[in-house]
Amino acid sequence: MKRYFVFLFIFLIFSNLAVGKISVNSQKSLINSNVIQEDINCNKLIELIGGQQHTELLWLGNLDGKKNQFALLNTSTKDENKIFYLCGNVNDLRIETDVTMDILRDRNLIKIFYDPIELFTYIFSITSQESREYIQSTLRKERYNISEEEMTNAYVAGLMQIDTTTIKKKPKKKKKPKQKKIIEEPKISKDNTAPVLTIASKFSVNSSNYKISGEVYDKESKKVYVKVKDDYTENFVEVVNGKFTIERFSPVSEEILVVAIDPSANKTEKTVKIEIIKKKTVLIKAEKLNPDIIKQKNYPNKVALIIGIQNYSNSPKASYANLDAISFYEYVKRGFGVSENNIKLLTDKEATYGNATEALYLWLPGKIKPNVTDLIIFYSGHGLANPDEKELYLLAHDSKTAFKLLPKTALMRSELFDEINKLKPKSVTLFFDTCFSGSTREDESLLVDAKPIRILSSHAANIPDNFTVFSSSLLNQISSGFKEAKNGLFSYYLMKGLEGKADANNDRKITNQELYVYLNKNISVKATELGREQNPELIGKPNKVLMVYK
Repeated sequence: MKRYFVFLFIFLIFSNLAVGKISVNSQKSLINSNVIQEDINCNKLIELIGGQQHTELLWLGNLDGKKNQFALLNTSTKDENKIFYLCGNVNDLRIETDVTMDILRDRNLIKIFYDPIELFTYIFSITSQESREYIQSTLRKERYNISEEEMTNAYVAGLMQIDTTTIKKKPKKKKKPKQKKIIEEPKISKDNTAPVLTIASKFSVNSSNYKISGEVYDKESKKVYVKVKDDYTENFVEVVNGKFTIERFSPVSEEILVVAIDPSANKTEKTVKIEIIKKKTVLIKAEKLNPDIIKQKNYPNKVALIIGIQNYSNSPKASYANLDAISFYEYVKRGFGVSENNIKLLTDKEATYGNATEALYLWLPGKIKPNVTDLIIFYSGHGLANPDEKELYLLAHDSKTAFKLLPKTALMRSELFDEINKLKPKSVTLFFDTCFSGSTREDESLLVDAKPIRILSSHAANIPDNFTVFSSSLLNQISSGFKEAKNGLFSYYLMKGLEGKADANNDRKITNQELYVYLNKNISVKATELGREQNPELIGKPNKVLMVYK
């Protein structure tokens, strides 16, 4: 009878899983009943906690710099108390695929965490410098229920564990059981004295690439950490014998915050102003787009839908958006090798809501072969967020921007994703040169009460595994036009990148990560010159090859 109830309990849990993501209490029940336990295969773990679509995943490298050795998993719930699962390559298997579930099949559960501070302290002690920097500068901490200050303290504690482990593990002449104590959490002496930070409060430099130096000292500890913060990022810099050098790039004068932190989390902060002095500002003309330099063979199983709208019937214009689409048409043919009969191009008056939905519901189903077709989607124009439904919309030529009419006259972005996913293409790559801030490229308001909403994280969690999404800006930013090039800023650098400029290692292949790094570097700098902030975003596999060219 007891055995019967155990099976009944597990059956009920799995019945819940079939519906979708499961609650924290259900996960605890699975853990307490040893259905989820350490060393379980992580492919199986994802199925237990609701499937890949309802699981947030963060790939991390190890201390040797090898990528994708660890995977941090948790369900995409909004619960205050989350459960985190850390998977690892315990058998040191080689990665021979970029398919998420295949990689996870070779990963086992290492530890289960309920406390995010304990989680990230451990992560910082076992992961690569690149992974630690990504977590500090880019990761959305609120999704992991941890504050900036708590993350900083975890970073310091994690680094101390690396130092302790490294120092103690050096002598390996004799195996002594007592050495196991080395892995224990280091004893951090508590003091109330903040470190002494010495750095000038103002610097004048004559280059956008500059270096400034300072010194730091703490009488209670030999190890002191220095962090540099601006409005968008924060990064630790190396301290050697109490001295540190900060290397930065800024096309304009800026203000940064330098923070010294000791192992007891005592802090000393100092604001530093950097004045960029330039002799002359020379206006450099935008290099002309040249898709003819790309040579590519034709791929019959590639399909592209391209939409670009400059002139709207009910909204201000989106400067150069139609030219973005017309230009990208050539890059789809030459760069991606899509034949003309597999390309649908809609611009301005052709890009009505009716024509756009017809392309989605009639044209694409006739072109896409399940598990065979590679699909490319490009949209340049206006986007708008509806705060009532917390949805993002792509405006057609004749869309109405009133919130009550928006869902009936504009294309919902999640609807686009869902309908494409139903067709089961082999891969999908989407490029969006649009923003959802309620403003045009010239900073005109699309409607009086338009407000940006921050919901990209939830969209990212629901994007299928075979999708790659490049967005021109963050949700609270404006996607700018590039007057000199007569293109959108994102579209221009996207196409220049596809010409080969994004190929960082010159192997004639452009990966998602290479293109993203190229876009972010150039777009952020040019946007600053325009007096704006714009940072593109990538959702998808960084190492996936986007394009191979001759």
